[in-house]
Amino acid sequence: SRFDALGITQIRIASYPTFSLLLLAIVYKVLSVSLRAMKVLSLAGSALLLSIGGADTHSTFVSLIPNGDKVKVDGETVAALGHVNAEGDGIRNGFGHGFETAGEVWTKAFCQTDSDGDGASNGLELGDPNCTWTVGETPARTTDLSHPGLASSKTTATESDADADSSGSTAVGAAERVGQGAVVMATVSLSVAALVVA
Repeated sequence: SRFDALGITQIRIASYPTFSLLLLAIVYKVLSVSLRAMKVLSLAGSALLLSIGGADTHSTFVSLIPNGDKVKVDGETVAALGHVNAEGDGIRNGFGHGFETAGEVWTKAFCQTDSDGDGASNGLELGDPNCTWTVGETPARTTDLSHPGLASSKTTATESDADADSSGSTAVGAAERVGQGAVVMATVSLSVAALVVA
């Protein structure tokens, strides 16, 4: 018979409806197993995409804060400064909550905040002591950084260092302004003298 070629010799088909039901049962079984497998693969794929998406999100945040990719704790670079888990995901620390509250933007107010309560502002810890950094720029300091969400991580830089940097640049700026003012005054004096002579 036709089934001998397939190695099926014990089956007798009484009628086509019985065969059709058997065939439907086999197709149903195959499809239900395939659907379960597809669900499992779909869930696994979703989990993978979420984990990749999470990593991408952290790398985006890293570029939104000064030296976001340079902070080390115990010699290891911290991948996610805003999370308790240094690799990211899960519970946020004070710095992560503060960054979210600031609209995920490095604002002056957020820079001046001490998110971990260690006595140093977020800006001081991340090399932006004067809170002037903007995305894409190099921060004022790229060394002696500390974790702004971990109180046990401390920088040796101080606020007075930041003031000295600031006052130094302010003194230069003031000297330039005084020099420019002298030129303006000289120009005004010559103009007035020219008017008096005329």
